Amino acid sequence: MNPPLLPLLYAALFLFAYGAIWLSVRNQHSYTGPDFTTIAIVYIAVAVMIGVAGRVVHGATAGVSRRSARKRLAEGAIVAAAYVAAYVFMGALRNDGAGNAIVYGVFAATGPLIVVGSVMAAFAAAREVWPSVGLAMAIVAVCTGSAFAGPIWVWAFAGVGCSVACLVYAAARVWPSRASTKGI
Repeated sequence: MNPPLLPLLYAALFLFAYGAIWLSVRNQHSYTGPDFTTIAIVYIAVAVMIGVAGRVVHGATAGVSRRSARKRLAEGAIVAAAYVAAYVFMGALRNDGAGNAIVYGVFAATGPLIVVGSVMAAFAAAREVWPSVGLAMAIVAVCTGSAFAGPIWVWAFAGVGCSVACLVYAAARVWPSRASTKGI
C-alpha cells in the first residue's frame, strides 16, 4: 500500500535533506563532511517523515488481516536492518582508514539508498508491484551514478535525481487514473 501523496512527500524530503547537506559541504576544499547541526535537522526531518508515512500507511491498511500485518512488520524490520547495516559498514570503512570524502561523502549519500532501494525492489518484485520496482531501481541507479560526482556534488545529484524519480512515480500513479476517468 502506497498512498498517492507519499511519493510527493518523499520527493520533497530528498530535496530538503540532500539539499541541506549539499549546502553545508559545498565550500569545503578539504572535505570533512556535513556539520552536526545539518545532520541533526536532516534526521529530525526524516523522523517526522517516517512518522507521517507510518500514520498514512497505518490508516490505509486498517482492517487488514493479522497475517498481512505481520508480513508488513517483518518487511519493515528487514528494511531497518538493511539501513542499519549500511551505516555499520560506513563505520567499518572509517575504521579501516577510508577518508572523509568516501565515508561522509560518497558512501553516506549513496550507500544506504543503494542497499535499501535494492531490498525494496526485491519486496516489490515479489508482490509484482512493477511501478514500485521501477521507483526503487531508479533510486538505486541514480545513487550509483551520483557516486561518480565526488563527495560534494554527490549530495546535489542524488537529491535531485531521487526527487525526480519520486515525482515521475507519483505522476505515473496519477496519470492512469485520470485517463480512465475521462471516459466516464
